[in-house]
Amino acid sequence: MVKKQSIIKFFISFVIVAIFMSGLFLSIDFNKSTSFAQTPVVEAAEMKEVEPELMLDQDADFLVDYTGQFTGFSADAKSRIENATTFGVVFPTKVKSLKDYTNGTSPFYTYRTKLTNVEFADGSEVEKIGNYIFYSCANLTKITIPENIVNIGKSVFSGCSALTNINIPDNVTSIGTFAFSGCSNLTNINIPKNIISIDDHAFYNCSGLTSMIIDGGQSIKEGTFEGCSGLTSVKISNSVRSIGNSAFSGCSALTSINIPDNVTSISPSAFYGCENVVFIAGSKEKATLFQNDESFNLTDYKDRITYTVEIQFKNGTKNVTQKKLYKQDATWCLQEDGTWKQDEDYQLPDLDKGYWQDEEGNEVSLEALNAMLKNGEIENSFALNFVEQIEDKPTDDESTSFQNSSQTPSWLWILLGVSGGVVCLAAILITLLILRNKKKKSPSKN
Repeated sequence: MVKKQSIIKFFISFVIVAIFMSGLFLSIDFNKSTSFAQTPVVEAAEMKEVEPELMLDQDADFLVDYTGQFTGFSADAKSRIENATTFGVVFPTKVKSLKDYTNGTSPFYTYRTKLTNVEFADGSEVEKIGNYIFYSCANLTKITIPENIVNIGKSVFSGCSALTNINIPDNVTSIGTFAFSGCSNLTNINIPKNIISIDDHAFYNCSGLTSMIIDGGQSIKEGTFEGCSGLTSVKISNSVRSIGNSAFSGCSALTSINIPDNVTSISPSAFYGCENVVFIAGSKEKATLFQNDESFNLTDYKDRITYTVEIQFKNGTKNVTQKKLYKQDATWCLQEDGTWKQDEDYQLPDLDKGYWQDEEGNEVSLEALNAMLKNGEIENSFALNFVEQIEDKPTDDESTSFQNSSQTPSWLWILLGVSGGVVCLAAILITLLILRNKKKKSPSKN
């Protein structure tokens, strides 16, 4: 009797454990569409910005002259700034312009370590940000420039080392000398297409910049990007005609830059210290000109002057054309923003389904394509045809079976598994009980 009770207790315990485990597994979605990696993660960019202790946004806080030109802060505003740890400003609409200052004379200079935010009220008519106005404001982290700004003056943001991002409106036509120099944490900035003039050393020592897209302007002047040691790729607009002295000097991480066909002048020192840069010409003819015409001062970089070629991957209706670089590795890939970067993980498309072959029927691997590109065998375009590996393709019945099984709810499989286990254990228990009863009924030997 004791043994029978032990078996029954074990059976009950097993059922309780099975129910608990099935409940645990049911809380997890085992379908392929869900994974632990898809758990939402709050990115740094989503973190709420820290507001300054004091925000000046009232008309009474700002002094202006009869033309609406900002001249400083009211006595009350100055007192509050002095008692605050950090402060920000929202220029009201009564401020019509921000005039030019010289080094150390701006109303913000005295409080340069406290300023963190600069904004403009809706309807602002300010068209120019004057010289030196935010010079050396090392803790300035946010600046919102209104759309009607046309001119960014000399050294306006020079030394604003906490700035990480700034959007230059499309209406801006000029950027002054040293305007952003020393903004060492600036990682992203755009040059709008309406820009006419970028003065010398505008982005001097912006070591945090990683890529630059110059959509406008006629020249890149002396030292514009000098000392931008983190800059890796640059895309230059076709409107640019000249590249000046030391324009990219000291850009030691620069690996790619396009030279537009309209460029007629390049300074000898423009790329001093750029040991690994690849120059991308707009055409084969222009590349040849840059390689051989000493007036462009690129003959020393002859082996690193290239142009784009096309690789056509033909796969039925899914034809894809990829741009590559003449005499360069296939890992060079054109980015969505128009810059070129190397992708060490690059692979030929659809290799999991088959392979590629040339027009003569020869199989072409990534290694083979690399060799053809680097040896200059592909001068304009090259076509590859896809060959599907039929033997590895599942039959329609297999595909349908797999598809149906993958769509089966995971909880159903768990329930079936638990039920099967219970049934098996019950069968074993019943068998043991039957055998025990038979043993009791059998006559004992004398």
